[in-house]
Amino acid sequence: MSGSPGKRKGPNCVCTKPPLAPVASPRETQGREQPAGGLFPPVAPGAFVSSASGSSGTPTPGFSSMLYGMKIANLAYVTKTRVRFFSLDPCADVQFPEKRRMKMGADISKQQKSLLARIFYDRAEYLHGKYGVDVEVQGPHEDRDGQLLIRLDLNRKEVLTLRLRNGGTKPVTLTHLFPLCRTPQFAFYNDDQELPCPLGPATVLWELLGPGESGSEGAGTFYIARFLAAVTLSPLATQLKPTAPFQRTQITGNPVGTNRIEEGERPDRAKGYDLELSMALGTYYPPLRLRQLLPILLQGTSIFTAPKEVAEIKAQLETALRWRNYEVRFRLLLHLEELQMEHDIRHYDLDSVPMTLDPTDKSPRLLTLEVPGVAESRPSVLRGDHLFALLSSETHQEDPITYKGFVHKVELDRVKLSFSTSLLNRFVDGLTFQVNFTFNRQPLRVQHRALELTGRWLLWPMLFPVASRGVSQLPSDVKLKLCDRSLESNPEQLQAMKHIVMGTSRPAPYIIFGPPGTGKTVTLVESIKQVVKNLPKAHILACAPSNSGADLLCQRLRVHLPSSIYRLLAPSRDIHMVPEDIKPCCNWDAKKGEYVFPAKKQLQEYRVLITTLITASRLVSAQFPISHFTHIFIDEAGHCMEPESLVAIAGLLEVKETGNPGGQLVLAGDPRQLGPVLRSPLTQKHGLGYSLLERLLTYNALYKKGASGYDPQFITKLLRNYRYSCTPIAAASVSSPLCAAPAGGSHPHSCGSEAVTQKVCKLEDERVLLCREQKSRGRACRGVRVAVSYRGNRVLVLLPPYPRSHPSILDTPNRLYYDGELQACADVVDRERFCRWEGLPRQGFPIIFHGVMGKDEREGNSPSFFNPEEAATVTSYLKLLLASSSKKGKARLSPRSVGVISPYRKQVEKIRYCITKLDRELRGLDDIKDLKVGSVEEFQGQERSVILISTVRSSQSFVQLDLDFNLGFLKNPKRFNVAVTRAKALLIIVGNPLLLGHDPDWKAFLEFCKENGGYTGCPFPAKLDLQQGQNLFQGLSKLSSSTSGPRSHASLAEKQDSDEGLSLQVEPEWRSEL
Repeated sequence: MSGSPGKRKGPNCVCTKPPLAPVASPRETQGREQPAGGLFPPVAPGAFVSSASGSSGTPTPGFSSMLYGMKIANLAYVTKTRVRFFSLDPCADVQFPEKRRMKMGADISKQQKSLLARIFYDRAEYLHGKYGVDVEVQGPHEDRDGQLLIRLDLNRKEVLTLRLRNGGTKPVTLTHLFPLCRTPQFAFYNDDQELPCPLGPATVLWELLGPGESGSEGAGTFYIARFLAAVTLSPLATQLKPTAPFQRTQITGNPVGTNRIEEGERPDRAKGYDLELSMALGTYYPPLRLRQLLPILLQGTSIFTAPKEVAEIKAQLETALRWRNYEVRFRLLLHLEELQMEHDIRHYDLDSVPMTLDPTDKSPRLLTLEVPGVAESRPSVLRGDHLFALLSSETHQEDPITYKGFVHKVELDRVKLSFSTSLLNRFVDGLTFQVNFTFNRQPLRVQHRALELTGRWLLWPMLFPVASRGVSQLPSDVKLKLCDRSLESNPEQLQAMKHIVMGTSRPAPYIIFGPPGTGKTVTLVESIKQVVKNLPKAHILACAPSNSGADLLCQRLRVHLPSSIYRLLAPSRDIHMVPEDIKPCCNWDAKKGEYVFPAKKQLQEYRVLITTLITASRLVSAQFPISHFTHIFIDEAGHCMEPESLVAIAGLLEVKETGNPGGQLVLAGDPRQLGPVLRSPLTQKHGLGYSLLERLLTYNALYKKGASGYDPQFITKLLRNYRYSCTPIAAASVSSPLCAAPAGGSHPHSCGSEAVTQKVCKLEDERVLLCREQKSRGRACRGVRVAVSYRGNRVLVLLPPYPRSHPSILDTPNRLYYDGELQACADVVDRERFCRWEGLPRQGFPIIFHGVMGKDEREGNSPSFFNPEEAATVTSYLKLLLASSSKKGKARLSPRSVGVISPYRKQVEKIRYCITKLDRELRGLDDIKDLKVGSVEEFQGQERSVILISTVRSSQSFVQLDLDFNLGFLKNPKRFNVAVTRAKALLIIVGNPLLLGHDPDWKAFLEFCKENGGYTGCPFPAKLDLQQGQNLFQGLSKLSSSTSGPRSHASLAEKQDSDEGLSLQVEPEWRSEL
């Protein structure tokens, strides 16, 4: 209908119930690749035929043979319809791809964007009308760039009136009015008539026809939109609001670097370093030309349209992995990852920052620098690292002095540095510096060297295995006497141990894999004990990617092999972070107060050496005899890059070409959990994120599941979900009561509503019978057999496998990732200790999904997100769990038994602030600091009785909609799997159900919670009415790029990439396990 100048009343917007948060706009998708010019035209079938044999009888190669030869020599990139030739570089290594293309990562979907999604891509285009038409808003609200934000009190209704006003001189025609909203928090009315709202975030869209006759030159369709959001903040959430407006950090540019560098005094990292350094370690810097071409590589240009040098690099990345191109491909990937690391570290540079002279350290004199975030390894700064500093007053000089400072101490949020004497002599308080951080290149260098050594020692039968040589080290009917007899009832674990000890998979690695809590590490540890016991000449290297993983191996092995093991720690490790029970068997000299590194001959006397993967490079540098280690075990093998695993293999484990196959490699892990953390999008896309474990499981036929299951000669899948104690539990006299709890920890069976005690009732050889007395319910005593180790008149007790998780907690991951094969062998009493907890929406179902329509925020120069309302909701649950139980006379749940997971660093920070500063009840608990709050990555390999998860994201400004919906960090099955399987007895998730429901895995979990009565909070999202959606799309079909509709999305895609590319989540830690 036509309207003359004046006002046109629009719909009333009524906000009720809990708050609605905005949902983010869709992300740009790549267009289709266009054919390149100058290539061969299509060739008809039969255009080339085989050549006849020559006079010598040798066939002349035909075109297809020549093309294949050029393909495997990396002189041509060949697809079904295209060929691109490359010139031969006589100095380059020849590279050979596999016959079968190996897709290391899923391609990004290029599906067509929906018409509705275009509105949210280009929302700024719809905020301003034409011909003087605009929107007038009446009612309480804040206008934020076209988003009308309504702040509500709980259970309060607000009315917002939107009027379309024509302030121009010519009439325009309102042709359509589209109110959009998929949640019940909003209702739209035109006068008193409620308008239907099919889908989408809360939005009002007007379609208008400009002045002039329809079809005339002056007429044209244009659109105006307003985006709505309602937010309700609890008093606690109000205190968490942003402290400063968000401002994106600008990278300062090139790092400090001059021709005049003065170095400080290096810390003496290991005075007692007697371990030989007989093998050189190269520098392996990224090639300068690769550095120059990197911006073009990141543009994603097709291999057929890219410049020649770029196309050749892309061909190296996209050709499949096999032995002949193994070193070159992984070396290129490591260089690309390092270039990204160089870019990322610039985010931490400091400008015009002061240092102070440390009064306590005199030899050498040290300067103290405040470094926010150093306690969280952002950036990672370890003893022995260095940074560069330039006096602020000299930055404009032509060739100022750059001071290289070495880190001597790291204390919370500050580091103490040694600089040159000339700087110290001129130093006065108040001097400011421009500071550039560096990262430790040592892990990259040892990985490059390991790639070199793979060719020298011909490891291809192990890295690309095709068969076993069938050579057994023990008779097939051998009977193993287990050190941990609790494993005797698990046939899968027994099977794995027997094949490992016999060595029948060699030269192929033996793989132990399975879901969380199935005993992979326990099986690995028992296998090591059996090898030591049954193979007297065996020497073992046991490794893990992390210090915590290697410590765990040491703790479990020490019980039965106290004098046979040695834990080699890196000198950069803080000794205060080393568990007390492994200090007697590691390279820390308590008398001297320093790390020592025994000579190679002394280390060879130990049957088992335990290191991280990177620290194992020290054994390579010492040139241990290649035949010394008969077995190498790698736990958490799915967490590390393949070149990282090679550091502990290449140069340390022998693979023989004939006869006896040589050493045995054993890998344990779960490919469905988080893999290595990478920074570069190129390395993520092209396979550096695949661990050796996952590559073998995915692409090697020996490890495929057949009709009768997996071949036990090469692989064992563990399926019984238990939890095993991580450490020796307690030391007590035989006659005294036994508290089966770690030192300083809570009793594992007192986490719920009843107290449990355990006493030693009877000793039987190397077994002990424990009796549990459940005081509150007066049940009969139950005997539990556990392994013991005698120390004089004392006994060291290990709990047997006790239940890991409630079956309901495992249900969704089991169906999604483990083919429903996971068996929840949980003790009923332990797994159901929270099934009658007062906070459950439904008694008997120990999962809560609490829907919160919060708002994600950013503050200051931190790109990380936080959600105040989710943080407040998590805090309220923690109070209910931790504070209220003690008031009612129940055994209080220890904070050590609770964990909080969030994928964003800023949310982790806000939750910690709530529980230690803002909330009076929680901060008053003596042990509240024992409650761990961290990222998914920080909880991998760990578990708690109770886990709370805050998913954070809610805003329509940052998340995609409709068919293009992408949840960023949430759309990651491995991360989802790890997060929801950390809980043993109670799982609480706080998040936006509308947002999460677009991800298939989260949707399955949400529906499972809803069906079982575990959902609470904001109204559960209704299923989309497909007919309403279809009608809406038909109504929006007039959207045209020729009007004020969508513009080109290229620049927006670049902006989104820059916004979310690197550091929105909890940033990956800089691994330094040397």
